[in-house]
Amino acid sequence: MIFDINRFHFFVLLTWQFAIFFASQQIFPIFSNYVPEWQCDDGPLSKNCTVYTTCNGTLTFPNSQFHSAALE
Repeated sequence: MIFDINRFHFFVLLTWQFAIFFASQQIFPIFSNYVPEWQCDDGPLSKNCTVYTTCNGTLTFPNSQFHSAALE
């Protein structure tokens, strides 16, 4: 066989590839479900959706580390 591999090597490689694939799939829901806290004008920080939709002033995200996919 090429590179002198046997069934055990192939099984280990296949298991390793599946582990990497499924572990990487668990990371994406963390970022897609992230909703940062916001505040309207000088109000308190909250995740209240009614504040987000009814704010007539300036809506700010004071501690946002990255942009959320859940808000778009």
